Amino acid sequence: MAMSTIKILLGEREIGNHSIEKDTVLLGRAPEVDICIPNLAVSRRHGRIFKKNGRWFYEDLCSTNGTYLGVSKITLCQLSSGTELVIGKCKLIFFEAAIDQESSKSPYSINIKKILEEDEDNKKTKGQIDETIRFDKTSVIKIQPKQNGNGEKKIKPIAYIECSDTKEKIDISEEITFIGKDPECKIRINGFLIGSRHAKIIFNGENITLISLKGFPAVSVNGIKITEKSLKNDDYIDIGSYRFRIRFY
Repeated sequence: MAMSTIKILLGEREIGNHSIEKDTVLLGRAPEVDICIPNLAVSRRHGRIFKKNGRWFYEDLCSTNGTYLGVSKITLCQLSSGTELVIGKCKLIFFEAAIDQESSKSPYSINIKKILEEDEDNKKTKGQIDETIRFDKTSVIKIQPKQNGNGEKKIKPIAYIECSDTKEKIDISEEITFIGKDPECKIRINGFLIGSRHAKIIFNGENITLISLKGFPAVSVNGIKITEKSLKNDDYIDIGSYRFRIRFY
């Protein structure tokens, strides 16, 4: 099966060519990331490439030297075949698998409320961006959010949950996501008292709701025991010894 790839150049010399084998890959200088770029101008966790609704995106993770698309410094952009990004002293060229190209032709708008990650090198405070940004392979254009028939802003959100210990990110944009020790649960947690389906997350495209399905260990949000709770970005969920953080933007 054909896969999308990233070619990495240092000057005119190719130093890497990587297949993208999963929906989220981390790039940086740290040896434990998915695509390691051994260049001192590249942060340890510089950025990530991820797939959403059939489209590929790149997100800068608050890196020290930033990510550039052409001459524009960017935080988030949609990728298409031939997109060139510059991180540190390296050029990244994205090549999209033919099976993905049709779904990535139309533009995609995202409202970015927060830069989601902190770079390990400089521990920056997360910034906020209020405007919606439309990206293509050559420029960054600031635009207003699209509106629905009632004149209200309509933005398609992205939602995932992050494990505080492992930093693993799990997409929760499906209608229902179960948490528990059952192998079929998307978010697997273990423990003697953990239920097969201990809790569930409901996402209706605009709001996220957490529902406890078992009384003990308690399900807590921001330190408060809940049975049902509407969630927002940066909320913490505690179940037994597990802690998760909601990312919703």
